[in-house]
Amino acid sequence: MLHRLSDESFSLTGELTFATVNEILKESVSLLYSSIKERAEEGENIEIKVDLKDVKRVDSAGLSLLIEWKRKVLQRSNILQLDINLKFTNIPAQLRELALVGGVEGIIE
Repeated sequence: MLHRLSDESFSLTGELTFATVNEILKESVSLLYSSIKERAEEGENIEIKVDLKDVKRVDSAGLSLLIEWKRKVLQRSNILQLDINLKFTNIPAQLRELALVGGVEGIIE
């Protein structure tokens, strides 16, 4: 589950697996867009951080979720013509390994 800590800071908790990512995606996109909208009104470039330290288990669906968030933020960046960066912190080793095997480590770093 994605928890909003501040305007530009979130924490992701629990499992990121095939069983959980669809629900997380449904709930999280509106939170991310809301944060972007609030910051965009200030007319500044935006950096959103998602802390992954409390992610307990992850599989390829979890990795896909993070990539989808990046894609959605990039789309929003293009629409608003602002530089919006989504950064993941405290990335679990299991997620790093999946990204490395999948050749997408640059996307989540």
